[in-house]
Amino acid sequence: IKVRCYDEQLSQREQNNFELESDLRVLNFEEELFVTYQPKVKLIDGNLIGAEALIRWQHPKLGLISPVQFIPIAEKSGLIFQMGLWIMEKAVQQTKWWHKQGLKNFQIAVNVSPSQLLTPGFCKRILNILDIYHLDPEFLEIEITEEVLARDQLTCIKVLNEIKGNGISIAVDDFGTGYSSLGYLARFPLSKLKIDRSFITDIQNSEINLAIVESIIVLSKSLDIKVIAEGIETPQECDVLKKL
Repeated sequence: IKVRCYDEQLSQREQNNFELESDLRVLNFEEELFVTYQPKVKLIDGNLIGAEALIRWQHPKLGLISPVQFIPIAEKSGLIFQMGLWIMEKAVQQTKWWHKQGLKNFQIAVNVSPSQLLTPGFCKRILNILDIYHLDPEFLEIEITEEVLARDQLTCIKVLNEIKGNGISIAVDDFGTGYSSLGYLARFPLSKLKIDRSFITDIQNSEINLAIVESIIVLSKSLDIKVIAEGIETPQECDVLKKL
């Protein structure tokens, strides 16, 4: 005998997701979506060296919607590819403008979902966007999650090698929270590891977080991979990371 219990909250959540998906299918990218930028700063001298492009959705009725809500829906519905290319183009265009304003070495990072990365012709489309805005590939960084590396590894390695071979750097976002296998550090052409914010927050008072971050830094240096710490918000956290 099978028993199924009705969950009103689950039903409401499914209804909300259905409505958001419907709105996503007809939204005007230029009017409702926008890109904001999170700066990257070099700790040793405080210089601004780049930024990460982050998408936001200003819904005409519901207001500002978190990407935590709509990105999974876009992934599931297949809308993420078109949306991802739109973000990529906006970020590249903005970076080229920054270069013209004097930020010559400014690099932009753009998050790429698993389905985007494994879509045939993905690298070619990125290169086409770079060509349109005359931005050198070295000023673009693709951010992937550890989840991507756990998928079709042969295809993933092939695509990442193609991207890296064209001069675009590759970073692993939220390192330490996902697949967490050190084996892929040797197999995949990675440029940077981004230490997840959960390890950075209050690091000065957590021996465990301190040990984890220190280990990641030592490992990365030995593999000639650069390290980014996500979400530094206090002088104390900054001081600890400077010492590391």
